[in-house]
Amino acid sequence: MTQKALIPTILTLTLLSACSGGGSNPPAGGGSNAGAQGAGGGAAAGAGDAVDMSKAGTVSGKITFEGTPPDRTKIQITEAVCKPMHPEDKPLLAEDVVVGAGGGLKNVVVKIVKGLEGKKFAASAAGATVDQTGCQYVPHVVAMMPGDITVQNSDDTLHNVHSQSQVNKAFNKGQSGKGKKDSFPLKRPETVKLTCDVHGWMNAYVVVHDNPCIAVSGDDGSFSFKAPAGKYTVEAWHEKLGTKTAEITVADNGTVTQDFKFASK
Repeated sequence: MTQKALIPTILTLTLLSACSGGGSNPPAGGGSNAGAQGAGGGAAAGAGDAVDMSKAGTVSGKITFEGTPPDRTKIQITEAVCKPMHPEDKPLLAEDVVVGAGGGLKNVVVKIVKGLEGKKFAASAAGATVDQTGCQYVPHVVAMMPGDITVQNSDDTLHNVHSQSQVNKAFNKGQSGKGKKDSFPLKRPETVKLTCDVHGWMNAYVVVHDNPCIAVSGDDGSFSFKAPAGKYTVEAWHEKLGTKTAEITVADNGTVTQDFKFASK
């Protein structure tokens, strides 16, 4: 997959961890993948002082796009199996910048990148899952602690799961048709791009992070995750629009609202 990407769809993603924002599949419009985590930074899982989450606070906010959002690119599909899935009145649109009606920016990974060094967290119980359905990866962005990423094929056609890994061992495997499923280890923090050598428009991002205080913004740009009391640097990452950072302080059982704004480069 060398081209732009995909249409949002719902996928079941179960992520159980110490900083979890409440599990998988948040309410419609809310941030997804809460409590999984993304690229680089943060705490070393399994080392140092254990984290007491009984009085964890909540970090939440909204990601917005400033200005007029760019038009989403219509993906030209010629492949015989994929083309009927996306008729002219419901075309497949790129997911590199997805802005909702209220200006909310989807698919932004928000995570704690400083302040949890040396802390110990429970590993994710279920890793993460990405589906290939409608000739697109779903969801477009997922976050997880080090573990296994499972990729399944729900289409009645050949797909090829190809990771553009730099830190973890790369994988490149064909899935011949509907029902095929494979799991691949992603043991070290990294943002991994997934592509498909059969369908050049297909791509997704798997953000592997070493602490679970993370979320991916939903349809309305909102996100939420749990974090222990402390002072932290929080980073918001978008695949095309770059990164933003902020300093926050979380109190026992407290709530922190931290919004971020992005604009076209």
